[in-house]
Amino acid sequence: MKREPSPIRDEYAPVIFSQEIVSYIESLDMMSGKEDQENILRARATGKVVLTSPFRLLGSHHLGVVLTFHVYKSQMCVFR
Repeated sequence: MKREPSPIRDEYAPVIFSQEIVSYIESLDMMSGKEDQENILRARATGKVVLTSPFRLLGSHHLGVVLTFHVYKSQMCVFR
């Protein structure tokens, strides 16, 4: 898969993976998928931690969820 920089936007949604089993994933643009984006916007609107519905993990029979909380950082550097 070709690595490409994220497009310049007003907001970014960085991902921290909680398990090493997915450490092969270097980055993921959570604002690019409709369900992920809705989850992020819900966290921002409520100011609370939100969870997705359970889903089957790729290449596994296990279920997973995405826990999302909104963090703000002003004056963020933009790398080009």
